[in-house]
Amino acid sequence: MIFSENERDYLKSQRLGRIATAAALMSSSNRSVQPDVVPVGFDFDGEYFYIGGMNILKSTKYKNVLKNNKVAFVVDDLRTVDPWDPRGIRIYGNVDIVTRESGYMNNTNHPQAKYIRIKPYKKWSWGIEEPVFKDGKFNEDSLRKCNVTVEEVMGHVRTDIHDDHLGNVREINMERSGQLSILKKKPA
Repeated sequence: MIFSENERDYLKSQRLGRIATAAALMSSSNRSVQPDVVPVGFDFDGEYFYIGGMNILKSTKYKNVLKNNKVAFVVDDLRTVDPWDPRGIRIYGNVDIVTRESGYMNNTNHPQAKYIRIKPYKKWSWGIEEPVFKDGKFNEDSLRKCNVTVEEVMGHVRTDIHDDHLGNVREINMERSGQLSILKKKPA
């Protein structure tokens, strides 16, 4: 996942985010899963996010990612309240557990070597490249920009229309949910 220079600078300026996890379904009798979202400190090295914690091995987030390696992570803030100027980044990612000799937990009185490492595969950002609001009105131009890699597009082409060639794609749309939808050309 490629982050713009402004996005990388923003992420490196922040120290607090929120991670959302959910345990995998264990049986057919347990049909619902309670998602868990918690504020966390983090490190960002330009490619991965690292989430630690004082008692990480006993935490719900840690137990959840052992069963389900998909997470959502949000870093956001308000640049100002008046005028209202929100900004942030939301990512979806896959996680693994790693041991790190250094990290933000070393700056606490509870150093911990285990971290949840997030490899982002999808991202959305707002208010970082352009303000969300201009002159008190919603800035529609801020919606027209998104960063999508060729790998992401080809992954959707393969799964959505079961093809390996962009030449067979009629249209690619970014839905309001942030999901890509691929429309196949009709046979001639």
